[in-house]
Amino acid sequence: HESSSAIVDNAAAAAAASQPQLHRNTHSTTKTTSTTTKERIAQYHANLVSPPPSILKNKSRNPTSPSPSPSSPVARTSIATATTQDSSEMKDHGGNNEDAYAGDGRPTHPFLEASLISKILFIWPYQLMNKKKKGDKNAPAIKESDLPNVLDQDTSEENLRKFQELWQAEKDRAAKVAERAKAKAAAAASGSNGDKGGRGKGDIPVVLPKGAYPSLHRAIITDFFSTMWFVQPFMCASSAAKLVQALALGYLLQSFEADAEDLDEKAKGKGYLWAGILVLSGFVVLMEHHHVFFWTWRKGMQYRIASIAAIYDKSLRLKSTSTTDQLLPSSSTGGKSSTTSATASSGKIVNIATNDVERFLLASLFASYIIWAPLQSFAILGLGWHVIGWSFAAGFGVLIFILVPLQLWLSKKFAMLRTKIAAITDERVTLVSQAVSGVRVMKMAGWEDNFEDRIAKIRKAETDQIERVNRYRALNEAIFYVSNVTTSVLVFLIHVGSGGVLTPRNVFTTMVLMNVAQLEITKHLSLAVMGVSECWVSIGRIQKFLESPELEINPEVPLICDDNPEAALQISNATCHWNGSGTRSSSATVSSSNSVSDNGSADVSEMDTTGLVVAVNDVNLDFDMSPLTCI
Repeated sequence: HESSSAIVDNAAAAAAASQPQLHRNTHSTTKTTSTTTKERIAQYHANLVSPPPSILKNKSRNPTSPSPSPSSPVARTSIATATTQDSSEMKDHGGNNEDAYAGDGRPTHPFLEASLISKILFIWPYQLMNKKKKGDKNAPAIKESDLPNVLDQDTSEENLRKFQELWQAEKDRAAKVAERAKAKAAAAASGSNGDKGGRGKGDIPVVLPKGAYPSLHRAIITDFFSTMWFVQPFMCASSAAKLVQALALGYLLQSFEADAEDLDEKAKGKGYLWAGILVLSGFVVLMEHHHVFFWTWRKGMQYRIASIAAIYDKSLRLKSTSTTDQLLPSSSTGGKSSTTSATASSGKIVNIATNDVERFLLASLFASYIIWAPLQSFAILGLGWHVIGWSFAAGFGVLIFILVPLQLWLSKKFAMLRTKIAAITDERVTLVSQAVSGVRVMKMAGWEDNFEDRIAKIRKAETDQIERVNRYRALNEAIFYVSNVTTSVLVFLIHVGSGGVLTPRNVFTTMVLMNVAQLEITKHLSLAVMGVSECWVSIGRIQKFLESPELEINPEVPLICDDNPEAALQISNATCHWNGSGTRSSSATVSSSNSVSDNGSADVSEMDTTGLVVAVNDVNLDFDMSPLTCI
């Protein structure tokens, strides 16, 4: 007879061969005498992963054909083939394939079917937002099944792939720069030794340039402006439309104050012209604002998703010990070596994956204003000089040389305090996680008060820094609301004092120009500098974590034994050590030059085990797929 549990075990083994993950299988004890391959796969999916029923479509077999034994190679091959096909179909559900969306019972993503007008006016989300309650009034308007699948470019898998390609390309670029620098230094050294008759003093140490070290900052900045280039024309059009609005408003008010007798028929129609230009410019600004914010915010979200996936992927390859210190060259320190922990604590990883990655959103949203705000400021200065004269430059100078440097100083304070807060938060989260994981020992030893005092002390230091940030942020907002009135009044006082006359045209045009300058310089530019500076610190922390040394695996040691295909886990001649005494000063490590014997096991006799504490010595274990094993 055949048991479905054996079928599940063989299918799980086939899936594990292509995807090395640990699964907890729920075995069924129902016995069957004759089942088709389709039923076996259905039973496997129902017990293991429970995918949508549509995935099993088009896998029918001849129901009258006898089923081979699950232990035979034919059965294992057929199950492995079907499982591979199922996995490939499941991957299609995250992409832009409309058939895949329709196959799992979810609606097609409205963005895929949206027309150009729908995308311009943002009508496509209305299909989901217009869900009305039917029947039961207490039923939710939107159910989970009403939500479409995520677009392929927004999935974690796709963004992780792009992030890894981006980071690998940056490392390849840095390696090429380092090779060129070394070759240039070698050529210079050989020429110098040739001039001295070959009596050199030995090899000259090569000082690599800063570009010879990989920089995640450079990679992300290059990727952002190369992929978000299409938003720059929109921002240029919006900047021009804001200036046209200021002029149109002034000329519209001038047309109102003129006497009807002094205007001919052609001049009377210009009021409608300026009103139309004013409305059209407002529409351009409106469309630019929402579309630029939509695409840049989405790009920041993709960076956040990719960073979280990369952090998780990296954490799976870290060493289990976090006490070894190594000297890692970092581009953030100008290529100099800095002492960093070999791996990160759980608290630091959680902090990076939750707080640091959020900085991508604000930075992506306002990063382009670092370029456009200064350009627009020069245009505002020229236009204001044309409207009201040199007095506009006086008020504009106060805005540029007093208020803007003050906000730049505040932005630097934001970045500095962000670094301090991140370090304190890492320490607090680590201590809390240690208290939670060791709560039994802590309560048995009566250490609750001690841990509470330590956590409260760290939290007090953290809240103090957060309060400082909030005070600086309040000062930043106060400068924003005061700058417009202050600069406008200064311009009007200087203009009247120098013999000028205030008219509705030059007054309202000047105030609109000052309002635009204030919004672009003291708001958007300050947010851009603050967001980019905080994101710069976060990217450095992420890069330092990604550069942590990984667990070295000897490729010559076989990880999968082919002699027993039913084995779930096999360990042969395993000897494990604790890495020293657990202190940060411990430098005891296993030598990387481990020899491998003919039978595939590592030769323990040639390992450098000085200072290491043996945890497991020469262990052999064999666990099969079918029985439930508790360790």
